[in-house]
Amino acid sequence: MKKLYTLLVASFMAATAFSQITLVEDINPGANGCTFGYPYVSGNYIYFRADDKDATVDHGSELWRSNGTTTELIDLKIGTGVDSKPAAFFELNNKIYFSAQAPTSNLNYQWEYDPSSEEATNIASYNFYSTSITPVVFNNKAYFGVWNDSYHLYEFDGVNPPQQVEDKAETATDEYVSNLTLFNGDLILYMKTANEASSIGTELYKYDFSTNLYTLIKDIDEGTGSSSISYFAEVGNLLYFEADNYLWVTDGTTNGTVAVSATNNIAGVKSLYEWNNILYFEGDTDDSSEDYDQLYAYDPSNGTLTQLSNTTDDHDPDHFAEPGDGYLYYAGKNDDGIAHLFRTDGSVVEEVYPNGSFSGIDDMVVMNSTLYFEATDANNTIGSELYSLDPSTITANDVATGIADELYVKNLSIYPNPTNGIINITGLESVEATYTVYDIAGRMVKTGSVTKQISLNIAAGIYILEVKDGDYTTTHKIQVK
Repeated sequence: MKKLYTLLVASFMAATAFSQITLVEDINPGANGCTFGYPYVSGNYIYFRADDKDATVDHGSELWRSNGTTTELIDLKIGTGVDSKPAAFFELNNKIYFSAQAPTSNLNYQWEYDPSSEEATNIASYNFYSTSITPVVFNNKAYFGVWNDSYHLYEFDGVNPPQQVEDKAETATDEYVSNLTLFNGDLILYMKTANEASSIGTELYKYDFSTNLYTLIKDIDEGTGSSSISYFAEVGNLLYFEADNYLWVTDGTTNGTVAVSATNNIAGVKSLYEWNNILYFEGDTDDSSEDYDQLYAYDPSNGTLTQLSNTTDDHDPDHFAEPGDGYLYYAGKNDDGIAHLFRTDGSVVEEVYPNGSFSGIDDMVVMNSTLYFEATDANNTIGSELYSLDPSTITANDVATGIADELYVKNLSIYPNPTNGIINITGLESVEATYTVYDIAGRMVKTGSVTKQISLNIAAGIYILEVKDGDYTTTHKIQVK
């Protein structure tokens, strides 16, 4: 057993902050960033991979943890500039397991971290599971892929060495396993079996724990072709996923596995996420070169599909997170091609702090109602590091609903908000700017020209203010008192 080597690093949280986005730790000093990745939340800590290669001591790409105030290094592969590259975390019986390189090998082995004793142990000397296959925990056992000529399904109870999950009838032993998820008490897998590999490609299967049998759910790409299944997301009592770039749904049966008709013209489907019984995902229309990868919302209860974002280039929504403030946050690009912080309430998309102060948003998670993510400061003096944001500190002036040029948005100011009915606007570029006010149902309430001030004279409530100024159109959520 290996005793945990912990390096306690002083937090810069109080000293380095911009508005409400706060630097948790400058792990790798300078502009290169720490290569933050694979964040996993357990209790009051985030566990993640980071590299402090430009620090006084270069520990390599290693395991770190943070409670938002104190950040600690857990050095698995001790030595200058050597990497353990931890990834693919899961929790079982109050211990954290993950894939990382062994102290004397570059192969990915299984590790165990005990938070109570603060000990990290390399518990298995075999090439452990793929970092691209998210482990699934069910009935006090973990299921994941282990490499042995290809990736096979293994189970692990936290005590005994992992064992390959065999078909009870020994007629459908897995030959290759990729994505998997838990649905209705069964494992749903994108896989192929040894006895069907000559006639069926890699397709949608399920593993029944009660019978210990693999069963083909549907051969979506009929014949020996494979359907490229990924991005599982459960909404209600149905499981949605991407297959051959389109949105599909299954109830676990052959007849109940179909393409979602409402999204037939939406290709490039990825990054599925369920929030408030609505499915959010990235997609683009087949018949238009104008609608690049945008954020869509699909409501299974009525079959309604809504395009929420509308950038002139790829929006690429990803890394969704819900802190519980009534918004779904995610990383998305505006027309500068760089990932920024966005949020939606299900009807309107808003960019948070649309002034170019932070970019490169990635790997976002929630701990204790606070967002944590990788980001780069505007001047790139710190590089990509771990930041936090308390959503309760965001005000109406901190968001912009429209996505426009960063410099223009930075110079545009609309105040006060909330307002008693008079709104001042500075930073307009055109002398012929116009505005339109919509209620939350999308009905136009008022429109007119604007130079420096608008007198609304409308009932109290929440509205969307759209400002058209030359080549720019921005929208802003406002509150009239």
